This record gives sequence, C-alpha cells and structure tokens, in this order.
Amino acid sequence: MEPHRIAAPTTKTEAPTTKMAEAITMIRSTNSIRLSKACSPFDYAFSREIMISTRRFDHERQLYSSIDSYSPLYLTLHHGELVNNEMGQRWHDEDEFWEIHTKTMFSEERIERTHEQVNALVALLNINQDDTILDLCCGVGRHSLELARRGFKVTGVDRTRHYLEIARTRAEEEKLDVNFIEADMREFQKERVYDVILSMFTSFGYFEDPQDQFRVLNNMYASLKHGGRALFDLLGKEKLARVFRERDWYHAEAGFKLEERRISKDWSWVDSTWILITDEGEVNEWSVSHWIYSAAEMKAMLKSVGFNEHEVYGSLAGTPYDHDAIRLIVIGRKT
Repeated sequence: MEPHRIAAPTTKTEAPTTKMAEAITMIRSTNSIRLSKACSPFDYAFSREIMISTRRFDHERQLYSSIDSYSPLYLTLHHGELVNNEMGQRWHDEDEFWEIHTKTMFSEERIERTHEQVNALVALLNINQDDTILDLCCGVGRHSLELARRGFKVTGVDRTRHYLEIARTRAEEEKLDVNFIEADMREFQKERVYDVILSMFTSFGYFEDPQDQFRVLNNMYASLKHGGRALFDLLGKEKLARVFRERDWYHAEAGFKLEERRISKDWSWVDSTWILITDEGEVNEWSVSHWIYSAAEMKAMLKSVGFNEHEVYGSLAGTPYDHDAIRLIVIGRKT
C-alpha cells in the first residue's frame, strides 16, 4: 500500500502582507521550525502557500525566483533557514539528509516488500548460488541482508555511515555474513570481482555533473566479471511524464511529508523540495535534484561504457516496459 496522500490547500494569497513578512523574518531567524501541537499539517500547508506567494511578489528582497520560472541558482529553505543551493546537487553528500529521512526511505512497509523483490531479482537475473553480488547504494542493507539470508555472497556499499551502522547491527543480530563498505559510488571499483551489481530504488542519477554518472557506470562495468549483469531500478522518464504531479502530501511513519517538484533541463532533470513534518512538530526542508532517464537514454549510456547487451522491463517481475510500466528496470550485460 502506498503512503496516504493528503491534498494540500489551494488557497493562494495574492500579495505580500505584514503576516507574510513576519513569517519570512521568523523563518530567517531560526535554524529549526517547530509547529505548536495545535498546528496541523494543513496549517503548515497554508504557511507554505504564504511562502509561495512571497516567491512571486517579494522581488525586492529576492527571496525566491518566480514559482513558474526557477533559475539554476535559487534560494531554498533548509531546516527553516534560507540558504543558497545550487540546484540541490549536494544533498546526496549530506549525512544529515540521509539520517533525517531514514524512516521515510526505509519504512516498515517498504522493508516488508523486500522478500518479494529479492524473489523477483533472483529470477530475473538468474542468480546462482555461487554468484558474488554487489548491492551499490545499499542503504540500511534491506536487499543485502535478504540475499545473505539465502546464502548468497554479498557486499553492500554506501556512503552513509549511519545506514551502514544499522545494516551491520542487523547482520550481527542475525549472524549474517555481509561485507558492508563505506564508499562513494563515484570512487568504488573492484576489478572483475562481481557477477551481479544491483542499483536499486532510483540510486543512479544523483550527481549534477554528467561525467559523474559515467564514472559510476565505468566503475560498475570494471567491477563485473565477464558475463556479469548490472541491474538498475529507476523511475523512468516515460512513467514520470504520465504520473507527474507538482505537489503531494504523504502520511508515513516519520510524520507528514510534502514533496514539491519541477521539471527542468528539457525534461532531463527534476528539482524537488522535500518537507518533513515530524510527529514532534519539527519541520525539515531539503532541496533534492537528480537526473531522469528514458529507456533509450539508459541503453545508450550503458553501451557507451561497454555494456553491449541490454534488457528493459517495466517491473522486477519482467513485465514489458510500456504504458502500464511500474518502474524502469534496465539490465546491462558485460560480454
């Protein structure tokens, strides 16, 4: 079941008011916003609308670009503090971002689906018991641990120490043999070691510099044995174009989450703002941006680094990548 979506209020204020100015002053002067217990997510949504209106009309202070025409360099809210953020390209290097969103990224509901996903992965990739597997950007190790439970030899790599500590603790508790490594996927490479490399849960496309994406692909290719397979689990551009929404509220374990999105760079980049309102009333806000790829673009990128055989599916179950596709699943084979 997907997180419950709550429609945000649509009332917009037509011009800045004294209250808006006061709200801006309050937000600027604190590193952390806390809502009173009487303040609901809908109250916050209204204050959010004030901020949006201020983006439109407060040109003198240049707090924001227009809501309808974001510039490449824009101002965003970051933990209640107004900061300069170059298209959000460094969110992925912030430990605090990943720690705050642990429950959002790895909810119990998502973890419960891991068993079924690994069943599908083993079948789709025809993984044998002797295969060595790399779970790249493994997070808290949900796929790594499930594969280890089945006796596979697994290495999990992630740049976030907090996630690896969780993964190692779970492995120790279950007495599972998993090698968890703290490393950046732009740098991690083990020459011809792995039979299978997994890139799950849209973990490819983080870096603004396109060359960084190719560094990752080259590392993956070099790390595979001859005949090895690399699988990418993504939200495809075709799927996103069909279901795109500028704003969604979610009610999840961590609290209420608001996502605001905008497409840019000729439908190759998505700029998002993630706002998490915890049960304690704390508001955390981050700018999150990443590349979005079509099936054809992914195949071309894989071919450019040496993957000459490709398969494309619309789910881990191996369904076609068509108008009913759930995900973009791309497999590259090293021949």
